Amino acid sequence: MHSTVTKKGQTTIPSGVRAALRIKPGVRLEYSVKGNEATIRVHPGTMSFKGALASDLGRNMSIAEIRQIAADRALGRIK
Repeated sequence: MHSTVTKKGQTTIPSGVRAALRIKPGVRLEYSVKGNEATIRVHPGTMSFKGALASDLGRNMSIAEIRQIAADRALGRIK
């Protein structure tokens, strides 16, 4: 798969990659560069918030507490 970079530095992520990583509008991505290779991954906290607003589980928690739980879940520390 490939894509082209525009003058503004933008590119389109191929649909196969978006589907495999469940990338939708608003999902944050992280980039890391080593030598002449770059890695793109979904920001760990992004997918952890999926459905959070439809739930009453965090109703009495601060944003900081919710973020910490989401990060822990993304890292596999809790289910």
